[in-house]
Amino acid sequence: MRVEFDRYSLRVDGRRRIVRAGSLHYFRLPARELWRDRIAKMKDAGLNAVDVYYPWNFHSERPGVYDFADLRDIDHLHDLIEAAGLYLIARPGPYICAEVDLGGLPAWLLRDPDLALRCRRPAGFAYSAPYMAAVREWFGAVVPRIASRSNLLLFQIENEYSVPSHVAVLSSPIADLLIRWLGAKRLARLASSPWLRRRALSATLPGDSGDELGQRNSYMRELYELSRRLGVGVPIFHNDVAALSGRQLDVDLLAIDRYPITRFDDDWRSRPNTF
Repeated sequence: MRVEFDRYSLRVDGRRRIVRAGSLHYFRLPARELWRDRIAKMKDAGLNAVDVYYPWNFHSERPGVYDFADLRDIDHLHDLIEAAGLYLIARPGPYICAEVDLGGLPAWLLRDPDLALRCRRPAGFAYSAPYMAAVREWFGAVVPRIASRSNLLLFQIENEYSVPSHVAVLSSPIADLLIRWLGAKRLARLASSPWLRRRALSATLPGDSGDELGQRNSYMRELYELSRRLGVGVPIFHNDVAALSGRQLDVDLLAIDRYPITRFDDDWRSRPNTF
């Protein structure tokens, strides 16, 4: 299956496809027999793709030990999705969020005081060799099981990642550019300036400036290149945590974490522009 894209849509084997996907959290279901039932319900609902998170901590309770049997048998899960005629969207992290402990990172990573989870520290990006060594092992265990699937449509690396900084309060696209130009530490000191805050909040970017809006770092590049080496041939994307922060550019596709409905005490259908 050949997956390509342009500014309008994905193309599968040359034909345009609109993706209608739903998430299946196999690690939250108490029996494998329920996987087939949930997949059938998703197909009956008109979906054409299944989105799957793979929690690292669910498959590796101890360093160097990986379990893909019984409730952790993702090969069987993949077989069921393929047999149903649905695409697979794979999201193996290493951090998945998904409201699970430590975002799916195994707790044993915390034993190493020199390890920086997700290559992040409060002041900004910090490449962590021991963390990346563990990530390479996890990807080596899980990614080939995903990359070999003939119905693989998209592949996500990381989730809701951006360099932590006080500049997030600026809530403006220019903050992403300032992080690249000045660095997170220096920008954090400047962020307390009322003048800078006013400028950032009122700034607009020229439509044809050609400037890159976003962040690049060796962490995301290594995840991308590692995925390719392990056989992933489909577009690789990242899910940005918000519309104006993060913007990881070391991927093929950008995705934005947007929730059009966040309140359930009124009828969203009275607001025609919700979606």
